[in-house]
Amino acid sequence: MALIDDAMTAATAGELTPRTTGRTYCNMMSTCERLGDFGRAAEWYDVAARWHEPHADSGYPGICRVHRAGLLRLRGELIEAEHEARRAAEELADFLADVTGEAYYELGEIRLCMGDLSGAGGMFREAHARGRDPQPGLALLRLAEGKTEVARSMIERALNEPGLTELERAKLLPALVEIRVVCGDIAAAAVGASELETITLTYTSPALVASAALAQGRVELAGGQSEQAVLNLRRACRIWAEIDLPRELAQTRLVLSRAYSALGNTDEAELERRAAETTMDRITKVGQL
Repeated sequence: MALIDDAMTAATAGELTPRTTGRTYCNMMSTCERLGDFGRAAEWYDVAARWHEPHADSGYPGICRVHRAGLLRLRGELIEAEHEARRAAEELADFLADVTGEAYYELGEIRLCMGDLSGAGGMFREAHARGRDPQPGLALLRLAEGKTEVARSMIERALNEPGLTELERAKLLPALVEIRVVCGDIAAAAVGASELETITLTYTSPALVASAALAQGRVELAGGQSEQAVLNLRRACRIWAEIDLPRELAQTRLVLSRAYSALGNTDEAELERRAAETTMDRITKVGQL
């Protein structure tokens, strides 16, 4: 990240050619996304966007919009996220098929957040047609449809692809853990949670740490270790709140509510459930406007 900051200093100072400047901005945004460093990505986005807009014939504005759509989705701003992702898909259609696939994948994630399962499926198919493996989104869609074994097969196949980096696996492992827990295979889910936690020893961004704590909490709750689950789930909630990712916070609160219920703490369970449902209702309703 220190080297990327040095490169960004040169880019913002106008010391580089337009092509190198564009690639520097794109590499910075994609690195932040892979690391889960969404705070840094948000800080740099406006700077990158101001440079990209005059270069509409280069494809760079569309690439930048894909990253922004992902940030907006994570913030729960679904209407603006969808707008950016659709613009990106249009702008990139004649430039870069692979990045167009990323735009359609993002549209699938947005539709899934809105509860539009059919629409999500259509967008994931478009992403796949352009060469983007639609995982973990498609597996989570199948889970939402109640097709648990199909979901499990999909996410396990994605993780069995050769050559995946640790960060690429870290994007898939939370879904693997969630799906395996629903399938009742707690031992296999624990393996996935352990791998995710090991990855966070190297890559310590808050979003990855929170994902690992949530995964561990899911496994512990399913295995009857409710007290330990509460500790990990509360840790995940604190981090999601600190980095302002409301949908992840709401989803974690629902799991935490179940952990409190398992301990007989009905008041705390109700508080977490109500807070989660209020947030999810707000995000979903805004997305459907």
